Amino acid sequence: MKQYLSTLLMSGIVIVASFFIQVHATENSTQAEHKTVKTRVQAKENVKLEKAAYQAWGLNIEEWQYYQSLMKGPSKKWYKKLDPIEVIGINARNSTEQKRVAQLVVKRTHDRVERELAFQRAIDDAWKILYPELNPIKNVK
Repeated sequence: MKQYLSTLLMSGIVIVASFFIQVHATENSTQAEHKTVKTRVQAKENVKLEKAAYQAWGLNIEEWQYYQSLMKGPSKKWYKKLDPIEVIGINARNSTEQKRVAQLVVKRTHDRVERELAFQRAIDDAWKILYPELNPIKNVK
């Protein structure tokens, strides 16, 4: 009887141990699957962000990758205050690319100046409304 109880106890211990091993293996598998899914989601988000970045500058993926490669070398220090289209324009690989990027720079500059002038007109109008008797710029002779 004593041996029977001992055998029964050992069997119970083995069953409980194998249960915990199985639970632990399942948890590890679930965690690994979760990490894989999380990595895939992050990769998709990175692709979306990257696409939004190069499209915002009017660039294609090849030009964006070229810009990124330039900014990994010495250009990172030389051009840190320049935007991507200026960096690509300076380092254009051929005249076609240089002309295309130059047109992007001109268009962006034109759009920015138009916004600045519109704001200046709004400021001029505000002067006329708030201080009609004052001239914001005095004639100096």
